[in-house]
Amino acid sequence: MELDPNIHGDLKLSCAAPILFAQAQHLMGVRVTEIDKAVSSFPVFFVRSAQTGTLSLTALTSFRAGENLFIENQKWRATYTPVEMKIYPFSLVPSANAEKGYALAADLNSLALQTESGEPLYEANKTESLYLSKIKATLEAEIKNEALTRQFLQEIDRLGLISPIVIELHFEGGAVEIINGLCTVAEEKLNSLADDLLMALNKKGYLLPLHAALISLFQVNDLINRFNRKCQGLKIENINLKLDRGTSGSFQ
Repeated sequence: MELDPNIHGDLKLSCAAPILFAQAQHLMGVRVTEIDKAVSSFPVFFVRSAQTGTLSLTALTSFRAGENLFIENQKWRATYTPVEMKIYPFSLVPSANAEKGYALAADLNSLALQTESGEPLYEANKTESLYLSKIKATLEAEIKNEALTRQFLQEIDRLGLISPIVIELHFEGGAVEIINGLCTVAEEKLNSLADDLLMALNKKGYLLPLHAALISLFQVNDLINRFNRKCQGLKIENINLKLDRGTSGSFQ
């Protein structure tokens, strides 16, 4: 809902807002503009929508849906904090009455918004607080970042540089679980591109995020360790990452 200081002037944002958002996210969206920082903490994959076929860029934070292994004792335990966490529960929505054509909105059902304690959204004179102004500035910057991400994903998809990948979890005792639905960079295809295409990708700044996504696969090791520290049942002994070309890599 679009925020109105005359209606929502007493709202405050809980300091726990990022945790409230992230705690049930096993996949967290990232922008191409933050991938170089995101890979310091997470394995980064691509996910293709079953409805539209479009790609999105995501950080894998758990092998289980509805869980985030980077949250321990209600604290964020990763080097990098994705922008999605910083802007929750706010968004920009089209507004005919707003000067820029959009207005600040929020999920008013979120537990992150309350009236008792937290960072005030508005000052006593109904103007935006400095805290809310910073969030709004981040959201406005995200308009460009989202556009750059769409352009990046469309280009690498057009060039066939995305390949499905299957994650096999091998547990103690021999149990195996399969995770489907993720994609990674088709490294062989990338390396076989003609020089002029590689130069074009480099000029657009696309080679760095492509290679960063490949290198980030080694962060699966950290996920295994986090899972095994937290789990109450069988621990993961190793993981196989199987690409559609029939080869695989093993992490343990």
